[in-house]
Amino acid sequence: FRPARDDYEAVAKLAEEMRDIFRLQPNCRALEPLLVREIERLETDFLGLSFNPQRGLTQRYGIPRPGAEDRLIDMQAFVREVIESGRAASPSLWQLAEAYLYTLGGDFFYAREAFAQVERMEISENLQQQLDTYRDVLSILELSEINDTTENEYFAMITDESLDQDPDLRKFIFHKY
Repeated sequence: FRPARDDYEAVAKLAEEMRDIFRLQPNCRALEPLLVREIERLETDFLGLSFNPQRGLTQRYGIPRPGAEDRLIDMQAFVREVIESGRAASPSLWQLAEAYLYTLGGDFFYAREAFAQVERMEISENLQQQLDTYRDVLSILELSEINDTTENEYFAMITDESLDQDPDLRKFIFHKY
């Protein structure tokens, strides 16, 4: 599926529109699903792109989207603005989003720092599960050398029954491996 050109242009303005909403109503809960949706799109653009065995196929479908790097940078800046304002309805969600956007952008040092900040916050069980998954993604992306220790760690992760709830993560591990 390849979105129409108009869809690309609409998505390109998402951060700008979210800024407008935030200026008018900083604690607006409608921003949260927009944030999650854009993170999912950016995840499609960036996650595992360098080692995805389906890279050729995804490029035919327009992945990564044109201008994806600019969208990532713009979304990172907007999320930082929301966090610094101190007016977000769910500060922990925005903090977690910042950490994951760093991960998607390849800024692993800043991602680890931001994840550590989220860990110090009081978060819901759902956000804790998401934090755990995002930390797993970060560790997989950071993996540059396989030795006996890492092989055992990732084998344990792949065979863990809790991963049955997230089969995409299992595929992601296999692709990186």
